[in-house]
Amino acid sequence: MDYIGIADDLKNAMRNYTASGGKGQSHHDKDEAAAYMIEKFEQVIDLLHDFDYETLLNKKDKDRLNGIAEAMEHILSIDRKMDFIKMVTELSRAFALAVPAPQTAEIRGLCGLISGDQSRADKEHHHNRKKISG
Repeated sequence: MDYIGIADDLKNAMRNYTASGGKGQSHHDKDEAAAYMIEKFEQVIDLLHDFDYETLLNKKDKDRLNGIAEAMEHILSIDRKMDFIKMVTELSRAFALAVPAPQTAEIRGLCGLISGDQSRADKEHHHNRKKISG
């Protein structure tokens, strides 16, 4: 099972390495992965431009839980919920490939919050589809 979405990348890297007789590059470029991660992060933030995630990071436990609920309401209110789910999936994959690049440390907290919201939005979407179809 591919929990973080990088199994295909790993298979391709091993295929390239094997095909080149062990002289190829079996790993990805961390700088390239970090640049891609930042690009995906900016796309997600642009999509959620009306919501201030950074303020949410600095809140205490109870206030943070309330803020997460507000974030979910915001996400569920936007027209591009499926784009959000797809973008955050791509961001999570890029983040996993970019670790331990310094850029990952800068956005780790926000990525965690956004990924949690993506997971909840995806569950809500599937729950609503089941209600409609069944």
